[in-house]
Amino acid sequence: MEGIYPITIVNSRQAKISVSIAITGETGGEEDTFFEMNPGDSGTWKRGHMQVAMVYLHDAGETRIMTIPTGGADYHIT
Repeated sequence: MEGIYPITIVNSRQAKISVSIAITGETGGEEDTFFEMNPGDSGTWKRGHMQVAMVYLHDAGETRIMTIPTGGADYHIT
């Protein structure tokens, strides 16, 4: 499928997280930066290709790395 589709990350934790969605194979758009999300917040990125998501859990000092297909369900970080 060609086109631009949403990737939505939801912070379902009780603490702040930082999220970055790669832009591999994309043109234009946001830079590879981290965005802070408070508990209950969500963020949506528009991408045309499957990407890598990097999530830092501030309270646990832990990093999660996952592949995210476009146009799928919201991704809840717990």
